[in-house]
Amino acid sequence: ARDEAEAVTSFLTDMLQEVDPEESGKDVTVRDVLDSAAVRAHEDFSDRPLLEARLRGTIGHTYLRLTLYEPAKEHLEWALDKRMELLGPDDPATIWTMSRLGELHSQLSNYAEAESLLSYALDARMRTLGPDHPRTTDSMNDLAIVYLERGEYDRAQPLLESFIAYWTEVEG
Repeated sequence: ARDEAEAVTSFLTDMLQEVDPEESGKDVTVRDVLDSAAVRAHEDFSDRPLLEARLRGTIGHTYLRLTLYEPAKEHLEWALDKRMELLGPDDPATIWTMSRLGELHSQLSNYAEAESLLSYALDARMRTLGPDHPRTTDSMNDLAIVYLERGEYDRAQPLLESFIAYWTEVEG
């Protein structure tokens, strides 16, 4: 764990120093930093696939948040494939990546693919974390959004009711 933490710290330090506006003569954007990090993650950690999957999953998620869907898809799919291969489908990291990829497909209106990924993630979280865990209820909400987008209100309603009940109890 210490070796991994040191490797990630070194990676982040190098990544932030590499994108230097004084050298490039422009304002550095988050996209510039991500693009650089994406290349570096593969170059620096190809011999440590789980660490590379962790970094590329995070990079993919950040691209997703920036609505940069193509690079998000590339990194999330790679991270999911590697985590499925090395950790299996019920590992929390695999499920997290599956959820992010499902969210991406939902935003792209690829609802069948989104439903498949998000349904599996919800089922896995129900089995491994239970129905009253924040990540499980987040999965309920993610899947409910897909159902709402498809007009399947009867399928969305029980998920949303569980989500709201949980968060009302937790947050008041």
